[in-house]
Amino acid sequence: MSIPGVEPLPGFQYNGAMENAAPRGRCVGWPIVPVVFFLILVAGCGGSAPRFNLVLIVSDALRGDITGCYGGPALTPNIDWLAEHGVLFERAYSPSPRTLPSAVAMLTAQHASAFPAETEKGHVIKYHVPEGEVLPAEIVRAAGYTLVQHVENSNASVSNNLQGFEAAPMFGTLTSAQIQSVRKNSGLILRGKAYRQLAGTLHFLLTVPDGQPFFAFKWILDPHSYYDPPSPFLERIAVDAGRLSRPIPFYSHAHFGYQWKKNRMFGPEMSEDELEYVKNLYIREVESVDERVGYLLNALRKRKLLDRTFVVFTADHGESFGEGGRYSHGHSYAAELLHVPLILVGPGLPAGKRLNHPVSLLALMPTLLELLRIDAGGREGQRDGFATLLEGGTVAAGPIYFDGVKSSTPFRDALIVDGYKLVAFRDGRPPRLLVAENDEAPPADRSPELARVMKKMLRDLLARRKGVQRRLGDRLARDRTLPGIDGEKRRKILENLRSLGYLD
Repeated sequence: MSIPGVEPLPGFQYNGAMENAAPRGRCVGWPIVPVVFFLILVAGCGGSAPRFNLVLIVSDALRGDITGCYGGPALTPNIDWLAEHGVLFERAYSPSPRTLPSAVAMLTAQHASAFPAETEKGHVIKYHVPEGEVLPAEIVRAAGYTLVQHVENSNASVSNNLQGFEAAPMFGTLTSAQIQSVRKNSGLILRGKAYRQLAGTLHFLLTVPDGQPFFAFKWILDPHSYYDPPSPFLERIAVDAGRLSRPIPFYSHAHFGYQWKKNRMFGPEMSEDELEYVKNLYIREVESVDERVGYLLNALRKRKLLDRTFVVFTADHGESFGEGGRYSHGHSYAAELLHVPLILVGPGLPAGKRLNHPVSLLALMPTLLELLRIDAGGREGQRDGFATLLEGGTVAAGPIYFDGVKSSTPFRDALIVDGYKLVAFRDGRPPRLLVAENDEAPPADRSPELARVMKKMLRDLLARRKGVQRRLGDRLARDRTLPGIDGEKRRKILENLRSLGYLD
């Protein structure tokens, strides 16, 4: 939806990644999706449709401009391989700048604020997805797929948003023979706990029965802090300890709680040399993530499954390293926090294609359902995916909405339309209009009309969100047997909904 009388800003480089954000839209109907048409042809006239597998990899806190294929400084040959053999989105956005709401939104295809479980000062800080909510993963499971997950960040799983998945085996439950088989057939090198946590997913990929379609979901905690890359990645950093004001272990090991807290505390007083070293630690962790992606690809190659598997690589949010005085994540709607990598590889998808159309991870799961040719059944609140973009199709325009920033900040939510971002506050200040890709003020002659139109869009979106939350509250109020919600939890959620104005 172009803003009347306003031309979108021309695209330009933002740390190696395009960020001229136009709006995400809705996918056209099933009959004309080119990818689906291709899959039907593959199945043959009158034959049964092929059943493809899916591997979804999420790298925690990996910003969109850091990998090699996005023009970044990290050496990432395996992620780059995905880009060379698939479709890379240059303007992909997470629904939130922090893990908890981002994970809920990504897996439910609804903003996390639709499932408020706890509020603080009128701001949702915890979420709960009722078991009665039919999630995309459950739809895949109902289609006959085996689903396994291993999520290394507990914040990504505490909201009951992993419905439909079984837990992958843990390293400690594998026998010595199984571990040796995993190492032999994937190339896995055990470089500490982070690598051991990959073994269960690799074991599943190497042993899933032939012909059994599967959806494997792996959430890798790195490069989230601590920034403590294993050898040999750490040795790639050339550092002069004499230029650092603190001992080297300070920067990679947390002496004062989590590293993000330490960076928030000490970031503003760090020298340029210190900040460069911290970011280099982060870059080497990204390179370690890339190695782990390579092991997953090796397992698929060993089973000769790559030509029958969609592989998706993305992140839940980005990370700040001093841009505008910002450090870590979750505290604002800054560009480096919202922009994430998104690469899709698989049967029928073009190789080496780069798309400049903006998309939100809110529509990722519906897109994957489209690629797997699984009908979501027209459930209430169903969101269209963007599979049609993968083969040159178009989508109607629409705004991209963000929420879930930490409650300790003054921000409420944000909206991107046609390369502009409107940030709303909870403390009574008027919304602030910015250029989406660099967080600078837009041209003064455009600001009044832009702000007026985008404020209305934001009001409309919030009204629709209120309707979703009201329906959840109505269900809780009238149905006292909803699975997964006991009496005390029900009482607290209803109380929170009333405090937010979503129930009378």
